[in-house]
Amino acid sequence: MTTFARGLFYTDDFSLTPIILSEAQKAGFEPNIVCKSSQWDFIVKMVETNMGIAILPEIYCRKFSNLKKIYFNSDDMTWQLHMAWHKGLEISHATKAWLNLVNKYSHEISL
Repeated sequence: MTTFARGLFYTDDFSLTPIILSEAQKAGFEPNIVCKSSQWDFIVKMVETNMGIAILPEIYCRKFSNLKKIYFNSDDMTWQLHMAWHKGLEISHATKAWLNLVNKYSHEISL
């Protein structure tokens, strides 16, 4: 299996990590993980200082014009987000407003 230099990854509990590792294995390479973080902005700073490369969700990549980006698609590499809250507690007005916005613009959200 081939490796790539200095991979910057999310921590193991991040939902995309096992998906990325599985897709890498299918493609025939083993990531050389040198740093793991739960903070995407820290990972981006590491990339900006040439400490390694990272696979990030497109929504984060679009925020940075100074990075070299390669976009790739795979039917096997999907990421679904879910919203959850304790159903036994009343939600705040701010949360209700947020849910109304998500519902109103759900057709425009593409992550």
